[in-house]
Amino acid sequence: RGMHYQKNEFSQNKIIHVLHGSIIDFGICVDRSLGYFGKSFSVELNEKSDFIIVPGSFAHGFYT
Repeated sequence: RGMHYQKNEFSQNKIIHVLHGSIIDFGICVDRSLGYFGKSFSVELNEKSDFIIVPGSFAHGFYT
């Protein structure tokens, strides 16, 4: 539950793909050095969707 991310040298890009059902995926930029700090997104994904890549500078969570 909640938004998850790794700090500094441990941050990783995340590939999000849904195999069955659907989710609403959320992200928010947590890197203060970027011009879009605090900006967020949400997108609905299902098994017919392609995939998204969430940058390592974003906290990430989803709702099923």
